[in-house]
Amino acid sequence: MYSTSYTPPHPIVLVCDYDNLDAVIPEYDPRSIISASDTCVSIRTISEIDGDVTVTLTQRLPPELVRGKIAAFSGAIDVPGRRIAVVTSENEKLLEVTVGGNRVALRIFVDQKKYPTAIWIEARDVIQAPKSPNRPGRTVI
Repeated sequence: MYSTSYTPPHPIVLVCDYDNLDAVIPEYDPRSIISASDTCVSIRTISEIDGDVTVTLTQRLPPELVRGKIAAFSGAIDVPGRRIAVVTSENEKLLEVTVGGNRVALRIFVDQKKYPTAIWIEARDVIQAPKSPNRPGRTVI
């Protein structure tokens, strides 16, 4: 499990394969803290004037760690380089883990529904999954 805190100049953090030049950053949706494409998830956070954001990335989140947290996203994205990273909107890589396949199932939890200051991301290997971002089973708040 990897964790870091940073002060976000822009209140967006991305989850994607950092080296995938074909990754599509999803359009910002002001009604949701999460926007997603088949290759990237965007998470709205607080801005730098409001303080630090803590991000945790792991392949398995212990249930006790996310108990009481808000489930913000559940879905899968393509990671052709078999690495998943948390990246700032300034293209600074904060965290990265290697995964076993070229598609990962993500579960993202936050501490606050509107402007989270803490984000927990679980990235697990996917054997097979549909590729449509609007497929049933994808949850976004």
